[in-house]
Amino acid sequence: MEDGITRYRVTDVVLFSAGDLTALATALEARGMAVTQRALDIAETDRMWVFQVGCEQLPDDDLEEELAMFVAAVESLESPERAAWASCSKREFDIAFDCGIKPGSVRHELSAGLLSRLVAVGGSLKFTLYSLDPREIPPDDVAAE
Repeated sequence: MEDGITRYRVTDVVLFSAGDLTALATALEARGMAVTQRALDIAETDRMWVFQVGCEQLPDDDLEEELAMFVAAVESLESPERAAWASCSKREFDIAFDCGIKPGSVRHELSAGLLSRLVAVGGSLKFTLYSLDPREIPPDDVAAE
């Protein structure tokens, strides 16, 4: 982030499971999700899997639309994959932002309908804020503050 702009970056869906999620990963990939990490061991009994919306499907900085794509993919799962989803100890929708010095504020709305759907599929929200390295701030922007 070299321009110092605060913006929505990406949403990762992070699943934690002791079981094998290969079939679930395949089903989500068929629905346009990309697996960015497979079965990363994080504990003696748990593994972490990370998914994102496939790059070709990414909306232009539209958090609500991207989150809705994830939820729709989960809602459309068949029984065996839906059972694998339900068996996860955590199903985190991790929303990430780059934090810069401009604009003064950034707002993204998540509708009540989408939040209800996210809860219905057993998802939780997590927010990750990536700080701006002060060395990346252009001198002209610092002077303007």
